[in-house]
Parts: sequence; C-alpha cells; structure tokens
Amino acid sequence: ARGLMNIRPATTADMARLIELFQKAIAYQRGFAPFFDLSAEFSWERFAKLKLSNRHERVFIAEADGAVLGYIDVRAIVPGQARSLKNFVGRIFQRRIAPSFARTGTVGWIEDCYVESQFRRQGIGAALVAYGLAWLRESGADRIELATFAANGSGKAFWEKQGFSAYRLLMSKG
Repeated sequence: ARGLMNIRPATTADMARLIELFQKAIAYQRGFAPFFDLSAEFSWERFAKLKLSNRHERVFIAEADGAVLGYIDVRAIVPGQARSLKNFVGRIFQRRIAPSFARTGTVGWIEDCYVESQFRRQGIGAALVAYGLAWLRESGADRIELATFAANGSGKAFWEKQGFSAYRLLMSKG
C-alpha cells in the first residue's frame, strides 16, 4: 500500500471520503444480493454522523500517503442494547422472544470492512480487523460476530483467514 500505512479512528474531517467508501461497500455488496439496497430517503451524511458519534461504535480507517485506503466499522453491543433489541424484535413480530435472544455479555459486531479494490491482498484488511478486534475486546466484548453474503467467496475466505467460522445460516427467498 504505497507508503507507510497508518490506522486511526475516523473523524468528521474524513466524512466525505467515508461516505464515498460506504457507498462503494454497498455497491460491492449489491453484486452478491441485488435486493440489497437503501431507501430513496436514506441520508449518507446522517448515517456517517451517527456512526462517528455513537460511543459504542468506532470506524477506523487505514491510510497511506494521505489517502484513505479502507475502513472497518465495529460496534460493542452492551447488555442494555441487547435487551432493547429483544424488545424491538418482539414488537415487530408481536410475540415474546426467548430470553436467550437478549445476550447478557457484550457482543462485538463487525458492521463492515472495506478496502479499495486496488489495495486488497496487501494486509490492509487484516490490519483493520486486528485494530477493530482490539477495540472490541477493550470495550468488553467476549464474542465477536459479523455477517457476509454466502455468494461472496472471497469475503468468506478473508473472514475465515481472520479466524471466524460460520455458526448460523440466514436464508432468504425473493
């Protein structure tokens, strides 16, 4: 990756470039699931601001020679948030959710990890993951989860190389 790479927390000064990378990540994912899209009312600026202001979430960027090459977005889901999620899901489906759904410990969630295509296979993604995992562990996460599209063979291989393995299969019907 050109010069010396640095990984740091994203700031509001990175907003325009982050939004560009978020959009590229969505376009990449749409290649594996054409139905994966955003509503017309979606606000990228609001989305980015929420991510940067959430005390339980961090976006880290990898940069070299002043250029942002990629990012990882990680979130620590603390027990109170898990209960809120349980209540939210229960309201949506109008039924009680088993207590096991609301985890008692902090769970780390990797929301997204994206590296510009010309910089892939250079260790940037692995470095971002290591940085994100360290922050999640510091935030109390004892389990770290993520999701990737089944058709994304290179993404699946990447995550397996980082030590992740499948434990649940989410299926869809169009």
